Amino acid sequence: MPFTTEIGKTSLYARLCPFPGDGGEQTREALAAQFREQFGEVPIGGMDTYSCIPLALEPEQLHYLGRFVKVLDKALCKIAENYFRDERIRSIYGLDPFLESVLAMAEGQPFRTGACRPDFLQTSEGTFKICEIGARFPLNGWMISYYLNRFSSSLPGYAYTKTAPLPGLDEIPERFVSFFDTGKVLAVLMDDEKGSEIHWMLDEMRQRGLDSLIARPQDLEFEDGTIQYNGKELSQFILEMDREELRKFRPEVLKHMVRTSTYINDVRTLILLHDKRVLAVLYNRAIMRDHLSEEEYALLTPFLVPSYSLSDPKVRIRITEDAGDWILKRSSGGRGVDMYVRNECTDAFWRHTVETRWNEYMVQTFVPQRHYRLEDRIIQVVGVLLCFNGHFFGTGIYRGSAYSVVNVHQGRGIIFPGAVFNSV
Repeated sequence: MPFTTEIGKTSLYARLCPFPGDGGEQTREALAAQFREQFGEVPIGGMDTYSCIPLALEPEQLHYLGRFVKVLDKALCKIAENYFRDERIRSIYGLDPFLESVLAMAEGQPFRTGACRPDFLQTSEGTFKICEIGARFPLNGWMISYYLNRFSSSLPGYAYTKTAPLPGLDEIPERFVSFFDTGKVLAVLMDDEKGSEIHWMLDEMRQRGLDSLIARPQDLEFEDGTIQYNGKELSQFILEMDREELRKFRPEVLKHMVRTSTYINDVRTLILLHDKRVLAVLYNRAIMRDHLSEEEYALLTPFLVPSYSLSDPKVRIRITEDAGDWILKRSSGGRGVDMYVRNECTDAFWRHTVETRWNEYMVQTFVPQRHYRLEDRIIQVVGVLLCFNGHFFGTGIYRGSAYSVVNVHQGRGIIFPGAVFNSV
């Protein structure tokens, strides 16, 4: 497969590596057995949710993605650090007073991105495009990628594919444990959602000597200069929540956590980086040229989808009058919920949504995607880059679907393992 790192001429797409004969069925049965041994069941909807066929990249392609991740992490840090200093960034977001007050609590504190999951499309032209960045519920996508990658190493049939599991994914539990102090209890703060992969990570952490508890954010108290829960002092946290749940904290608890605690993800990541309007900031040439070098900017731009905030009335007029290929996305949503493709909507619905709910949405150009044949179906695939504080572990799982919007949680997708081709 041709591959060059020359900007604008990069052939970058994952290849499906099917099994010959009945090797696929044997591998499928072995994978189901591995899941049941680990979890007692096959999670996330049973084996109908999974394909054993790996999607693989060349080693040099993974290296190229690692270079991109370093630049992306720098750009994201610049956005978070300059929110109050660069009015152009602030105006693109248009956040409410409460969220801005939380950002103000964190102003001046050292910033690291934490656990981020940039999702990428594979275009029909052979490139990757970042379509959103997942940064709430920080372990989602990580642990299923870790286990599927680990199970792959012992499955029959993989010898036929000339691929290997991604070595970087084996480091995931250790990397997360090393971020915290094993001499102190780790508090996972969650309420609205009960979580799945976070519990898998907590099991791995306990095996490595890090104890944890689960608490609701509203149940934490601030006493004697410390955060406490049921009389236990806490100083390190995982925020397993959407940014709207930050409203559940007592203000003094939230302020102390933001300024003194070890925690993921940083409230600036939760508020700014999970918000899809971050892509509009990244796509804004004038802003990025002020914060990145020419070389960095040149590496970043091929991965960007044209993205715009609807806070600009000119953008709203343009996308209602233009019948082109557009897609509306909830600014701080996820899982493909309330996502609308222009040519799949009536004109009346599209116009009404843009004109009455513009403050909830952002817009991107619709990207024609590379198609894969899976048995009797034609599908398109979304991948994920697993990044923690700028460190690139590799590509995680891929999600495939015949629908224009891929959503595994709504039964509209199939999970594929990632892999790397064996070096010759």
